[in-house]
Amino acid sequence: MLREKLQSIFPSLHGCNFIVAWKDAEGDKITMSSDEELMLALTESQTEVRKLYLKPGAGSAEGEEEPPHVNDNSAGPSSSKQQKSQEQQEDAHIQYLRIIGQLVEKGRVSVFGNNDYGQLGLGHKNVTVKPSCVKSLKPEKATHVACGRAHTLLSTDSGEIFSWGSNSDGQLGVVDVADRSAPTRVLGVRDEMIRLSAGCISSAALTACGHVYVWGSNSGGQLGLPETNDSVLSPVLMPFDQQIVHISFGYYHTAFVTAGGEVFAFGNNFNGQLGLGVDVPQSVLPTRVTSLEGCVIRDVACGESHTAFITDAGSLYTCGEGRHGKLCSEQDNDNQLIPFKVTKFKGYTVQKVRMCGCTYLKIVSAQ
Repeated sequence: MLREKLQSIFPSLHGCNFIVAWKDAEGDKITMSSDEELMLALTESQTEVRKLYLKPGAGSAEGEEEPPHVNDNSAGPSSSKQQKSQEQQEDAHIQYLRIIGQLVEKGRVSVFGNNDYGQLGLGHKNVTVKPSCVKSLKPEKATHVACGRAHTLLSTDSGEIFSWGSNSDGQLGVVDVADRSAPTRVLGVRDEMIRLSAGCISSAALTACGHVYVWGSNSGGQLGLPETNDSVLSPVLMPFDQQIVHISFGYYHTAFVTAGGEVFAFGNNFNGQLGLGVDVPQSVLPTRVTSLEGCVIRDVACGESHTAFITDAGSLYTCGEGRHGKLCSEQDNDNQLIPFKVTKFKGYTVQKVRMCGCTYLKIVSAQ
């Protein structure tokens, strides 16, 4: 089976669930899952490699349709190749996956898109429409990456944090407010990083021991530092007496989950995105979302002005700005000041939720 062969090539896949996604001859990507956490898709510029992707998934490969054969060119498989046995087709896939795996195992980072502030880290400010390797980071092995409105954060397996892009409010954490078009080391964060989060103009690093370092703009109280409204130009330890296991920045608000499954929110609250149930403009201190008492929260995601929570039972709650229907509410565009349970996924277990900018969210679920 394809699954066993992949595990023999990539030992790190043992004990993990994963699925394969691919592109057909017309270039349409087909996927069987949408968990982006370990997506092995961003390569440099090899046209062959970009056709095939390896992604983790909750389902088993048993009984799933095998991917179509991937050719060495964009014209699609020839009639003779279509006659290959299933075993030969799997071998062809593995050749592509082997190349992708080698790139990912090196921890390289590829970027593309708008680059007005140097947020791609390529040393210039030109728009880049194809994935391009951040060459200055080739000696490093990337472990986490986070993108804000116009800045980027990255951590490495050696414990370093790099940042680049817009730095108008100190969101790069490099002591000054000058933009950077190439990765620059961020100093002052101790302990191993397990998560990075980037807001509009703020940044955070979560450590393995449950501490959070914050820097950048605190204009809405989003850093959880009540003693200052000014920007913080280098990482500062956020005062909190419980272990934090997840954190997410929105544009100007923040939420985190503790080891005990409680969720706290702070920052801008103009649209009810903190879920506190009160019509206050902001909270400068981490405040427990009491309406979720009785729920064990295991993940949280903040958008521009809305927030989503996942319970250990796989239920999804949302609150904040309802414009464009992004809360999955029956009321569509109404703001919600208190998190409400989304019922449109009845029969499904929500596993992941990610905010995709200001107008929508993405959900990964299992039936």
